[in-house]
Amino acid sequence: MNRQPLPVEPRLMKNLCCILSLPNRELQAATLNFSYSGLGVVLPEDASEIDFREIHTVTVNGIGKLQVIGLWRSGFKIGLKFVSRRSTRPILDAYFKTIGEYPI
Repeated sequence: MNRQPLPVEPRLMKNLCCILSLPNRELQAATLNFSYSGLGVVLPEDASEIDFREIHTVTVNGIGKLQVIGLWRSGFKIGLKFVSRRSTRPILDAYFKTIGEYPI
């Protein structure tokens, strides 16, 4: 059986400070990249015990608070999916327009 790779959504590489909200604490981190369906985040080195599935919101400097679902973790990198692409799209479009950069 020949497996076809999954299509990858365009991403904008951007390193911004962010705060991850977990049930009993908040954690500072940094963004890696953005797409219209989610974002990549890098955890600080002292956050090895964090369960990515417990992250429910991320607040990104210059963008605001976004509701997310944790999809995966590899080392200190986490993949987060937006709960609602429809409600997140205008927020991201406004930010991308402000900085003059878009996911490609």
